[in-house]
Amino acid sequence: MAKANRNHVGTLRTLGYFYRFTWRHNKRYPLYLVLSILLKAVVPFPNILFPKYIIDELLGGKSIEKLVLYTALLIGSNLVISSLLSVCNHLLQFINMRTNKLLDFVIINKAMAMDYEHIENASVLNMSEKATSSMKWGTWGMYGVTSKTVEILAGIITLAGLGYVFSTVEWWIVALVLLFVASNMYFGAKLSEANHRFWGKMSGYNRMFDYFRGILKDFKFGKDIRLYDASGLILSRQQESIQFNRKISGEWSSLNVKYNMLFNFMNVLQQMMLYGYFAAKVFANAITIGSFTMYIAAASALKDSIENVFGETLRLREQAKYLAEFVRFAELEDVKPRGQAALPAERDFVIEFRKVSFKYPGSSEMILKDFSITIPFGQKLSVVGMNGAGKTTFIKLLTRLYDPTEGQILLNGVDIRTIELAEYEKLFSVVFQDFAIFAFSMKENIQMTMGDQADKLHEVIDKAGLTSVVETLDKGVDTAVYTYFDEDGVEFSGGETQKIALARSLYKDAPVVVLDEPTAALDPIAEYEIYNRFNEIISGKTAVYISHRLSSCRFCDVIAVFHQGRLIQYGSHDELMLEREGKYAEMFNAQAQYYVDEGSAQAG
Repeated sequence: MAKANRNHVGTLRTLGYFYRFTWRHNKRYPLYLVLSILLKAVVPFPNILFPKYIIDELLGGKSIEKLVLYTALLIGSNLVISSLLSVCNHLLQFINMRTNKLLDFVIINKAMAMDYEHIENASVLNMSEKATSSMKWGTWGMYGVTSKTVEILAGIITLAGLGYVFSTVEWWIVALVLLFVASNMYFGAKLSEANHRFWGKMSGYNRMFDYFRGILKDFKFGKDIRLYDASGLILSRQQESIQFNRKISGEWSSLNVKYNMLFNFMNVLQQMMLYGYFAAKVFANAITIGSFTMYIAAASALKDSIENVFGETLRLREQAKYLAEFVRFAELEDVKPRGQAALPAERDFVIEFRKVSFKYPGSSEMILKDFSITIPFGQKLSVVGMNGAGKTTFIKLLTRLYDPTEGQILLNGVDIRTIELAEYEKLFSVVFQDFAIFAFSMKENIQMTMGDQADKLHEVIDKAGLTSVVETLDKGVDTAVYTYFDEDGVEFSGGETQKIALARSLYKDAPVVVLDEPTAALDPIAEYEIYNRFNEIISGKTAVYISHRLSSCRFCDVIAVFHQGRLIQYGSHDELMLEREGKYAEMFNAQAQYYVDEGSAQAG
């Protein structure tokens, strides 16, 4: 079983994943990171030390040479440090930007390659949404990881230097600063936990909002939205998501305001105590005015450094909780074995379902039950049955989108789970009922990544009945489908897109062809004509036709009748029609008005 429900990915393992990923793709990342840490660590010291000497010189020796020297050192050190730090930050920002783009591709590639059953799993879809959003919020992704790493490690080095500055001051000053910082860190941790809970609540509703926002802008939904006045329903669902997010955001904002007021009060109280203590030292002539400014600046830097170390550590841990969703998704394990065996040497493939039962993940209902069937090489099989009979599930198992819950599927006697998945998938040209046409050119939609063979392309276009369509297009096969990216793109009719999908299956030229109700939107006569034409084109191949209508049955070798997940009848059209009380005869007679004969269809 996939580890889709893995609840915890540790902070160190999460951060290690991102550090290693960045280093793999840019070997200079550690160098720039170390330089940024060292430069960031020394930033406070020129402004702590040199003002002391300048003020003491102004009030004491008044040496122009020393004043010029200290001032030059103050300005020069700040200029050099800030310039070098700016360069390092720019280089890190470039690396982080590139890394975030590469991480986006990790999500995309994972979604493309993962088991099909994950795509139909709501928990995995939520995980994908969280993985995507974890890279987009604020300065997250590698921006956040890098900046927080710099702040934490630089802060530790700064604290070591400030320890020297406070070596002559009572220990309780440091303890006082630590006490206030610890209090802020405690409340900050509470706020961090609350923020993570709020984010988790919003993920599902964000996915809902994105879906409805997408279909409102997608012209493919435009006709139905307008003709059925669906905008009210869609907007109400979208508004439901907005209202929920507004409620959660209000609670989040209110909580953050309360905590920030508490943080500000603690900081003011600390400043009052420090100023009072060091001012008393000045009046007692225990320290100079210059030392007063140094200790106040050092105390402020100490507070900032401690808060940075602990605060950024907490924030890095908080960010790691979100980024852990990315790691969980990226490391999501596949359910089905990929297999390593080669395809059987004998290419006259025989496919056998042997006592197969299947239920979808998370469901207790068996969709197919103790199902057995053999498909010899070259057979034309028509699978018929009412909606919900298990026909499409049969195809998902045949093409290994899913594996059986029980039983085996064999290819020339070999369990298909042992065969290398990519090789097995090459056996099938499939046109599903919900086939996908992409916003590419017509040529790309047909060829996909199967190689550019011009003669073959024009051949399948002609066989699919698209030649007359292509001849009317200014750009021919290079015409864009839809207008998403090309204003000269074309929105083809339903029948034309079905022909593009059929041409794609012909171009793949696989030994097994499957049509899973791709013509369900057509009238029965048009469906019959397409099936009959396609049957002539693919002679010599194994073909499986799926339909709850019976237009493919007359020219198929054998018919399999599905009912409630079982194979209840099997035979030729003539054989099944002899079973007058059978399901097939019942269905065929109910549809007989559409299937008198081909001549009648043409006459009509």
